[in-house]
Amino acid sequence: MTSLLRRAKRPMDSGPLFDLAEGRRRRDEGMARVDEDPSDAAQAWKSAARSWVQRRAQQPGEFNGDDLRAAVGPPPHHPNAMGPIWAWAVKHGVIRLVGYRQRRAANANAQRIGVYVGRGFA
Repeated sequence: MTSLLRRAKRPMDSGPLFDLAEGRRRRDEGMARVDEDPSDAAQAWKSAARSWVQRRAQQPGEFNGDDLRAAVGPPPHHPNAMGPIWAWAVKHGVIRLVGYRQRRAANANAQRIGVYVGRGFA
């Protein structure tokens, strides 16, 4: 019974438990790796996804990753390729994050995703 109550030990070289700057660095590094996939399928999907976001941002109403998947299809090369699309659009002033919701797909296990509006809409 005592083995169940023992705390798991972190490896000594794992660094600080909480380090927001390191977490952001790792996030950005991971998004860059996924976004730089040179394959034709990855580049074609990225172009189509960015175009869809730009067109959708010119219309009123909220939208999210489920809407992008329905319009363009899922990323063919890596499921995390959605993140760089949203980050690019926010950075370039195309869209604005307004909240979060759960994904509609059952296999997404109620994952939270961002909800966006075009920059010209409240």
